[in-house]
Amino acid sequence: MRKSESKGRPKFYPDSLFMTMFLVRQLYGYSYRETLKAVKQALRLKYIPAISTFHYRLRKMPTSLLIEFYNFAEDGHACSVAVRECGWE
Repeated sequence: MRKSESKGRPKFYPDSLFMTMFLVRQLYGYSYRETLKAVKQALRLKYIPAISTFHYRLRKMPTSLLIEFYNFAEDGHACSVAVRECGWE
């Protein structure tokens, strides 16, 4: 039997959730705790990651990816649509 290629525990939360939380935190200047609360309410999530998981996953993401994502969202129309739909205006 062949062992799995990946090591460690599988991720429970997708990277896209952490990218979304990163964007909300940057655009609104929220603290980590405020970000978790805002995203949970806006996306109507039953479970959200612990604050330590949020910190850890952001630290593990390449900085260049986070910067590129932020710049794309800040300049793009998609960001303003998402903000309006979530009621964060």
